[in-house]
This record gives sequence, structure tokens and C-alpha cells, in this order.
Amino acid sequence: MTLSADPSDADPLIQKLAAYPETLRALVLAFRSDPNDATVDAVVCGILRYHAQDTFDEVHATHGDGMSLFDDLSMDSLTMTEIAFEAEDFLDIILSNEDMMSIKTLADLKAFVRRAASRTPDASAS
Repeated sequence: MTLSADPSDADPLIQKLAAYPETLRALVLAFRSDPNDATVDAVVCGILRYHAQDTFDEVHATHGDGMSLFDDLSMDSLTMTEIAFEAEDFLDIILSNEDMMSIKTLADLKAFVRRAASRTPDASAS
């Protein structure tokens, strides 16, 4: 058995992020080093871009934060659940299912995740 000297090997976040594109990994790590509204928004958009790879940028350019996650990005409830789990893991937050049900647009999602991130001990310390 070989033990790695790399401390990131033991970090569960680094292990989870390994399955995602480098751009999303960089956004999450930027949030972890400087949690603020801009880094929260960047991670939220990164997660959505990951799930709606071919359409996110075009739809966002057309509709901005008012884009419908369901109509414009064709998200379904399973994908929204995955997005919620990823946001919880990446941003170290807790999202309630009841609140997630009210999210319709990117603006809704950003605001919801910002509120959750502002309630975490790490975010309030910055």
C-alpha cells in the first residue's frame, strides 16, 4: 500500500471535485478561499453550465438571470436535486427541499444560495 504525501488526497472536497471540469473546480476553490456573493454566483453558474453544457451560455446571454431553469434550460426535478446536492457540497451549505421547490429562475437560485451561504459560520467570518 502506498501512502500519498499530498494532503489534498485526504480532502473530501478535492476528491468530489475530481469528477468535475477544471473550470468548476477552480470556481469552488475560489469560493472556499473568498466566500462572497460574486464567488457564490460563479459557482452556481458553473454548476448550471456543467448540467446544461450546450445551452447555458447562449440562454444566459439572451435571458440573463431571468432565465427559467425549467423552460429555458430544460432542467427537470432530478437535475435540480443534483444541483442542490452539488451546491451543498461545494459551498458547505444546507438547502431545504421546500425552498428549492420555489426556485424558477437563475436569479431565484442565486439569491437562495447566497442566503444559505451567508448563514454559514465561514461566510459570516469574512
